[in-house]
Amino acid sequence: MDVLSLLANAARGKLDATISEMSGLAALTTYDRADSVGLGISMHVPGHEPLDYALSLNQQGNAYRIERETLTQLRPPYENPFLHIDSHNSDIKYYEIDKNKLVRPNWEHNPRETSLAQVPKMFREPEDFRQN
Repeated sequence: MDVLSLLANAARGKLDATISEMSGLAALTTYDRADSVGLGISMHVPGHEPLDYALSLNQQGNAYRIERETLTQLRPPYENPFLHIDSHNSDIKYYEIDKNKLVRPNWEHNPRETSLAQVPKMFREPEDFRQN
């Protein structure tokens, strides 16, 4: 239940607050003495392949950092998944339909919250995923 709560709150821009309420990332990783947490979830999309969301958090001292975050979707016949969100540490990219490519945000991006929570509402697939 904690994982689902963490993912739901991460989508709402409440990742930092939720991790704090859970006594920090260290409290989540001490069970198997890991220094990172990887989470993922898929959403069914009628008539299409599912949207797949993955989030990897690394312990950084008493805090955490978002190491990797992706929102992808297989689109046959293409072999590689389509990237709606592709974030590696501070290299954040969103797919922009008008430009037909991944672009970096032109707004201030909070590194303590997920890219999913900060994607503008005009990006349809990430917004649908976030709302569901």
